[in-house]
This record gives sequence, C-alpha cells and structure tokens, in this order.
Amino acid sequence: MKIKRIISLALAASMLFAGLVFGGCNNDPKQGEVNNTSIPNEIKQEDVKNTSIPNEPKQEEVKNSPLPVISTGSGKIEKVAEAKSLIADYPKNPDGAFDKDPFMSGEVEKYDQMEAKWEKATEKRMEIAKSVPTMSKFANGLVSEALKHSDGGNLVMSPANIYMGLAMLAETAGGETRTEILKALDVESIEKLRENCDALMKAESVDDGLTKTVLANSLWMNDGIEFNKETLNTIAEKYYASSYWGDPASESFGKAMKEWLDEQTGGLLKDSIECIEIPPELILGIASTIYMKANWQNEFEPYYTDEETFHAPTGDIECDFMHGKFGAGGFYKGDNYAAVALPLKNDSGNMWFLLPDEGTTVNEMLENGGMAFMLSDKSEAESDWMVNVSLPKLDVDSDSDIVEILKSMGITRCFTSEADFTPLTSQGAFVSNVKHAARVKTDEEGMEAAAYIEIYLGGNASYNGQKEFDFIADRPFVFCVTGVSDAPLFVGVVNTPIN
Repeated sequence: MKIKRIISLALAASMLFAGLVFGGCNNDPKQGEVNNTSIPNEIKQEDVKNTSIPNEPKQEEVKNSPLPVISTGSGKIEKVAEAKSLIADYPKNPDGAFDKDPFMSGEVEKYDQMEAKWEKATEKRMEIAKSVPTMSKFANGLVSEALKHSDGGNLVMSPANIYMGLAMLAETAGGETRTEILKALDVESIEKLRENCDALMKAESVDDGLTKTVLANSLWMNDGIEFNKETLNTIAEKYYASSYWGDPASESFGKAMKEWLDEQTGGLLKDSIECIEIPPELILGIASTIYMKANWQNEFEPYYTDEETFHAPTGDIECDFMHGKFGAGGFYKGDNYAAVALPLKNDSGNMWFLLPDEGTTVNEMLENGGMAFMLSDKSEAESDWMVNVSLPKLDVDSDSDIVEILKSMGITRCFTSEADFTPLTSQGAFVSNVKHAARVKTDEEGMEAAAYIEIYLGGNASYNGQKEFDFIADRPFVFCVTGVSDAPLFVGVVNTPIN
C-alpha cells in the first residue's frame, strides 16, 4: 500500500486503534482494577462508558488527571474513574511564567524558588531518559521499508508512536504472534518491552509552560464481549491507559473515540481522524497518541523570511524560506550529506535536518550512512560550527496503510488465521488493517507534530573565527525530531515543503 501524504514538522500524536473481535491484556491488578472478566451490557447502545483504570502514583510528581465528560448528542459518556497522568505537577519554567520582569515586580524570591523546582524536575526526567532504548534497529527497518512502499511523495512517521502501538498489541497476543512482534521491536521479552515504554512515556511527558509533549493511551471495548481481566489491567498499569465501553456500531461510540483522539493530538490530525471508520466487528480499540510542541532555542527572525525556489522532484515550486545564522547544537558533514541540529527550548530535544549533496538523492544518502547517523546518538556531531541555515517552512503529512511494511519486517502471523490473541480473548481474531498518520509543521518560532496508529482486529482469519557552513535546504531533505531521550519521535522525507 502506498504512503499517501505528509504534513510537516512539530507535532506528534500517535494512535494505536486495534479493532478486535475479542480482547484482553496482561497486567497485575492494582487499585481500581477491572473486577469482572466480562463487560456488562447494562448500558444503552448509544452510551459509551469510561472505565478508566487508575493506579497508585509510583512517583511523587505523578498526579491523577480527571477525564472530561463528553456529550455525544445521542447519548452520554459517563466518567467512572480518573486516568493516571504522566504529566507531573511540573513547575512552569520561569522564562514563561511571568508576564513582567520578576526583578522589576519584586518577585525575585518566588522566581528563584520556581527555577530551582523546575531544574530538579528536569534532572529527574533526564535521568529517566537514560534508560530509554535507542529504537535504532526498529526505526531503521521501519523507515527503510516505508521508503520502498512510498509513491515518491512526502513521508512522515513517528517510530516512537508505532513502537508504542505495537507494544500494546503484543500485550494482547501470545505464542509466535507475540514473538514476531517482539523481534520486530528488537526486544527479548514482554517485560523488557514494558520497561522501555514506561521509561519513554515518563521521559518525554512534560508541560512546563514553554514546551509540551503529551503521551496518552486508551482502550475502547465492545460491551458485549468477554475480556481477560489481567490483560486489561496490565495495559492500564504499564501503559497508563483509560478505558471506555459501549456499542461500536453506535454513532456515539465512534464520535467519542474521534473526540478523544482529536483532543490528545491538539487538533493537528482532525482531517485524518474524521475519516476513521470503525468496523462492525470491532471488539477492542487500543489508542495511543503523542503530541509535541516546542519553540526553537534560537528562533528565526520573520523579517528575513522570503519566498524562494524549492527544487522538488516534480518541478520547482515557490515557498517561504526561513533564514538564520546559528551556532548550531550540532553539525556533521558526511561523505554525501550535511546534518544540522536545531535545539528546542528547555532542553526538550532537537530537530535534525539531513541534506544530501548536490547530485545525491535522499535514498542514496540514507543507504550510504545517512540513516545510520540519523538514528545514532549523534556523538560524532561537532558544536564549534556557525551554520547559515536556510529552511522552507514545513507543513507535511502522510496517511499510510502499513500492513505490507510490517509484514516485510517479519510481523506476519497476526494477519493470518494462525494469529494467537488468547491473552485477550478465547475466540479467534486476526489483524485486518493497520493505518498510521502523522503531520509535522514548522515556522519561525518552532515546531509542532502529531501521529497515530490504528490496528483493527477482526474475527477469524560575527562568529569569532568559527568554521562556517551554508545549509540551504532548497531540495529534498530528511528530518528527525528527538526528545530528551534521543528516541526518534518523528522522522520524515520532504520532497515538497507543503502538501
């Protein structure tokens, strides 16, 4: 299947929506665990209940965040419990917390206390980030296969989001079905996979007033199906998932799910979400989202933005280019490409751009060292360069059916009648469709990005002498957004800056 479109840079929201004929997941029961092995049918068909499974906070900074009550028009969604939030009671960064100068207003002591609290919270996130896996092998395979199935247009993906979605799918699978997923994710056990996802979510969850990254998960259950209690509790505890139940055939069920996805992705993927169709045989939906918005550490001056020519494969196009001279956070010159990092504010990560040399294609660059560098720790990059950056504003997206991509990565059994989803349900189920959508936007101030993955399961079957480089991205290039953990939150190939 082909990758249809891409949007741009700076928002990540990722959803794993598993439409299952039968469902369940592995987890040790905690406070507020699911008490019945079958979900009651006592509600009206048009109603969808939120049965969010709360957990006792493991860390002092974790707080419970109540889920909103959503009115669907044809019925209501009841809020039964509160979902655990990974967004800590994070002190707002002093640089964004005061409308006026604290020194002029006499609030210096308050400012200093807030700054100390913010630094302490940031140090804890940085420490957790050290245990997040690189995902390099998985991301390399994913992007390489996606390029093979691409139609030559833009490609935008969130490896971290797809990783999280497949991890929750693995929780519902057993036997060789689970083994194939674990192998593709490059982990040796489901226990290790849980640790990886837990660390990723805790390291990358932040909202400090200037930067925001939010990861959220939820389960959407058919109210007429029996589910494995332990599996549901495992997903709730290990992946901080809220739970809802109702009739998938009702209008309110689909409306509520779309509203949840739209809210969690900051409205960035509204068009794609509106096109979601819930299959009549849906048993369980697993939704995972990531939203990211951050400013550049050094913003572009709008005065220097000008319309210039981008040499796209399909022909030259005119678009707005941003210009700036930066002591970049990192610069690397490979054999056939140059790479530069634009740091995000509050040490929230970097956005890397890889530009092939003249006469070199993006695919040639990635095959000859570019991919390895993009997914590495970038320790070879230098910081003593002054880079004259010229970048087109981005608004790129892609909307892809990635079944064939996953099959080429070794995940095959779950798409056949031999699939094993017994940890979820005693009745046969198989994956019928997997869809991933992502969008990235950039402007002079910063970036925003979002992505989701849907998995449907059906029944049976003056620079002081510094070295200087002109980085002029007026032809196809690659980007990679990394968070504090250096995990690849978003990657993309830009053939045209605007879809």
